[in-house]
Amino acid sequence: MEKDNEIISTIKEDVKLQKWNEEIRSCTESGMTVQEWCSNNGINIKTYYYHLRKVRESMCIRPVKQSVVPLMTTDTENQSEGNNNNIVITGNGINITLPACVNSDVLIQLVKELKTC
Repeated sequence: MEKDNEIISTIKEDVKLQKWNEEIRSCTESGMTVQEWCSNNGINIKTYYYHLRKVRESMCIRPVKQSVVPLMTTDTENQSEGNNNNIVITGNGINITLPACVNSDVLIQLVKELKTC
């Protein structure tokens, strides 16, 4: 029963937001100032701005679909250069080739230092 009430409440809120979205669009397209439009439509200006904020907030809160992007490497590029067991770092005109067995602490320190270049 509580779940049903939540669903009904959500639907009512969505309907209210849609109504106010239409009202705000009407005001914007009317060519009148907000104060003139509110006066002509019997709406308190504070009520208008309250609902304007609510509509804007609802537009900003949208679920963001996140996904994992696979990182593809090409072994043929490494094989042609004879770098099968190397780490290659390039950027800002710098090319660094390190053995794959390099200590991770050294690699982290190197990347930090490269950031300052």
